Amino acid sequence: MPYTIKIMKMMKDLDVVPVPGDMMELIVKMLYLNDRDQLMQIAFKEGEELGNYFSAFYKSMIELILESKDVFVQVFPLKRLELEPASVNGEKAVYTLRAVGVGRSREITEFVREVMRGLLSAYKEVRVIDMRSNNGFLELE
Repeated sequence: MPYTIKIMKMMKDLDVVPVPGDMMELIVKMLYLNDRDQLMQIAFKEGEELGNYFSAFYKSMIELILESKDVFVQVFPLKRLELEPASVNGEKAVYTLRAVGVGRSREITEFVREVMRGLLSAYKEVRVIDMRSNNGFLELE
């Protein structure tokens, strides 16, 4: 199946609805101010559900990231998503997942960080060992 058709089918399966970035920022900021902890729990849970969906199509997290960057950039407020090997620790490889252009505020960056943590948790071979984030920038190792 051609790559773009696969992406379109996945986006339809996920009920992806285009939302302008500014609107998404405002919604997340309002929810963050109201109940930050609950918002982060919801973000993690939704990320887990996305991860379970993606794991049915992509057996490894590396395959998922490398083949589905376009899906992530359209589903999340991201400009760019990168995956690069950081080191090899014994038999396990360590990768750095970097997201650039994650909104314009701390609130949306934290929200996307929790969605990504939830998504990665669906892949049992993946363990997040370090996280760094700043407005619009997110890095998971």
